[in-house]
Amino acid sequence: MSYAIARNGDTIDLICFERYGDTPGIVEQVLSHHKNKHITSAQLNSDQKVYLPETTTIQTVEQQTIKLWS
Repeated sequence: MSYAIARNGDTIDLICFERYGDTPGIVEQVLSHHKNKHITSAQLNSDQKVYLPETTTIQTVEQQTIKLWS
């Protein structure tokens, strides 16, 4: 598992976007790896480590299309 070092004012959302691009559900997966480390999507402290899952372990979220009219 790799990690990123937060800069002052970074958020989990920003770090995930920089690493994975626009991957649905990735923020939730990263937060689940940190549930005991008190990391939230609020601003992170400078030099705080954020552990990131490898791309092979990322679970993709399947998008479902909903029809409003027949």
